[in-house]
Amino acid sequence: MRFGACAVVPNSAAYLLLRGSHQIGPRLVPTTLHPPTPLAPKSIRLASSKSSAQWADRQSRDPYVKKRGKYRSRAAFKLKDIVDMYMHTNRGDPGFHVDAAKRAPLLKKGMIVVDCGAAPGGWSQVAAELVINPLLPLSHPDNGHVVSIDLLPLTPPDPIPGTTFLQRDMTSHETLDLVREVVRQHTRTGVEVEAGAQDTEAASSPPKGGTKTKNNLQPQGVVNAVISDMAPNISGVRTADTARSVELCQAALEVALELLTRDPFKMSLFICKSFGGPDEKDFVLLLRSLFYTVHRRVPPATRKDSSESYLVCVGLKAKAKLTFNS
Repeated sequence: MRFGACAVVPNSAAYLLLRGSHQIGPRLVPTTLHPPTPLAPKSIRLASSKSSAQWADRQSRDPYVKKRGKYRSRAAFKLKDIVDMYMHTNRGDPGFHVDAAKRAPLLKKGMIVVDCGAAPGGWSQVAAELVINPLLPLSHPDNGHVVSIDLLPLTPPDPIPGTTFLQRDMTSHETLDLVREVVRQHTRTGVEVEAGAQDTEAASSPPKGGTKTKNNLQPQGVVNAVISDMAPNISGVRTADTARSVELCQAALEVALELLTRDPFKMSLFICKSFGGPDEKDFVLLLRSLFYTVHRRVPPATRKDSSESYLVCVGLKAKAKLTFNS
């Protein structure tokens, strides 16, 4: 039986459809009922809630999260571990080429450091602590300094004392020239061109890519360390993730070869994060051809279920140059 656009249904059925109504007797309900918005499959909802609970549980039990304190990320402890591990395991390393540096820490007061992929800023904080002398003003030319580079902003955006943040592409020539300018302003000395350069204009106005020395040699390095904690967005496909990780290491290495000092009596350091994989073997061989010592370190702060490790390279060779296609 039809009544306009509605149908008469028994009270029992109408109660289920119009719960909460106080109408007595036959009820009028629309003949066309819109189904409710479908929910995500129960298995997906359970998996999502389960993974969130597991993450929260892991965070609550992580000792490094609990003691993070002033640091912007737990990754800060990894850099501290790497420096400590080097001091304890490499004392008197016969492969290192500078006797005076055998007992030297990786990062010490007065060094100039470039942090690639710096956001959110944990590594920059630790590097600043290690290279800045609190007895000297931050602007003192003999004090250390950290140049942090990332396309993403630091979190929080508050500046880190003793650092300069460049929100730029680290691989561009303009960024590298800007790093050189930051270092020049801090040290108040700049990058000196070797005696006998082709002309004075080259010394006063360096070409894109850095100041060239005579005979077209590599530009004189201006920093002591290039460090990188960059990691790819994990897709779950191991071969793709490890390949992308090596690409990030190569990008950081290009920056290192442009900026690191080649003075054998000064510390030159390169650190990058690796996830292994078939492409890593060739990359490590390349590093061994460029640096005097290359070590793999797994800091205690690394999560047990992570495959990450860090390649610590010390002593850039004077004639080191890239041999892969970037």
